[in-house]
Amino acid sequence: MADHLAFVQHYLDPSYYELQDKVRGMTQKFERLFLQANALRTIVRKPRPEMLPALNVFRQMVINEAKDLEAFKLKLDALIKQCAAITTAPRNMLEHLAREAHHLWRNLEEGIIA
Repeated sequence: MADHLAFVQHYLDPSYYELQDKVRGMTQKFERLFLQANALRTIVRKPRPEMLPALNVFRQMVINEAKDLEAFKLKLDALIKQCAAITTAPRNMLEHLAREAHHLWRNLEEGIIA
């Protein structure tokens, strides 16, 4: 998710400071979540028959952030359609980002972890 956001930021109008700041903040959140996931992976070893409370809290954090990302993409899409935000990002990339965010939080809610 973080790499997708960084890609999108590259294509946004640099003079839209609030939007740029929002994308940077979300990128940093997903970078931290990725680091936290790697740390948890080294701490919590398999086999684990049940979800540990620490993993469940982390899963909920990722679900909430992925939902925020999906909502942000929809807001960004509306801004672009209203010509309130200028972007040269390929439209398919923005749609792909929203689909991936939706797919991530749905899988985590259903307990599907790859």
